[in-house]
Amino acid sequence: MSRKDNCLDNAPIGYRDQKIEGRGQMLVADAPFDGIIREAFEGFASGRFQTEMEVVRFLESFPEYPRAKKGEVSQESVRHILTNPLYNGHICSETYGIDWLKGQHEPIISLDLFDRVQKSDAKPRPTHRSARTSAMLSR
Repeated sequence: MSRKDNCLDNAPIGYRDQKIEGRGQMLVADAPFDGIIREAFEGFASGRFQTEMEVVRFLESFPEYPRAKKGEVSQESVRHILTNPLYNGHICSETYGIDWLKGQHEPIISLDLFDRVQKSDAKPRPTHRSARTSAMLSR
C-alpha cells in the first residue's frame, strides 16, 4: 500500500516518507527517532516511565527530537505515540473506516510491546478508537 492509499497525511515521528521504485511513497524507519520511539515504548511498558510526563521528559532529553512551536514535547503528542498502532505495523482510521489493517511499512515496535503498553497500569488514554484498542483498554 502506498502512502497515498494508506490515509496518512504526514509521516509520524520515527518514520519518514521515501519514494520506493514501483511502490510510490512508503513509510520507512527514520534513525535516530525510530530508536528513541522504541525506547519510549519499552520504558513505559517496563514501568521505567510511570507517567506520560516522564516520557515527555525522556523525549525532551534529546535535543534533536522534534518539538511543537513552543519548543516543547506535549503530553498529548506522547499519548498519541503510545496509542498509535502505526508503530506496530498497522493502520487505523475512523475517517476512512480502516480498523487494524496490516500496513506495508516495517513496524518500529512489536505488537506484543504495543499490547503491553496498552495494558500497563499507567495506561495512556487512547487517541485511536479502534475496536481492538477499545477492547484492550477495557480489560
